Amino acid sequence: MSFRRAVSALLLIAYLPACTSFQSTSQPLTELTAPPKPIARVQVTNAARARVEVWAPLVEGDTLRGYSPGGGTFALPLSTIRLVEVRKTDWGPTILLTGVSVLFLIGVVSMAAEGGI
Repeated sequence: MSFRRAVSALLLIAYLPACTSFQSTSQPLTELTAPPKPIARVQVTNAARARVEVWAPLVEGDTLRGYSPGGGTFALPLSTIRLVEVRKTDWGPTILLTGVSVLFLIGVVSMAAEGGI
């Protein structure tokens, strides 16, 4: 593996998104979607227990409006929402995954430098 490829791989690993998951919140949707820093994504569970991921959520009156991951727009009455979850970073797995990846690349680069690859 050439030095350029190793550096490119390291940069790619550093760019990988962090380990995240949706976690429930008690904060009202009106606060989550309000300026100055509205949340980018939210996942809601409705009365029928269907989970819906909403991008660019916006509360207008008694309705949650937003975009689905596929790009379509939709509206959901607030009265049908039973659970609100927001995306949060899990720092433990993120640090562990990054550390293991960096150590692996260091090993590959040192093997390449010694002529083992």
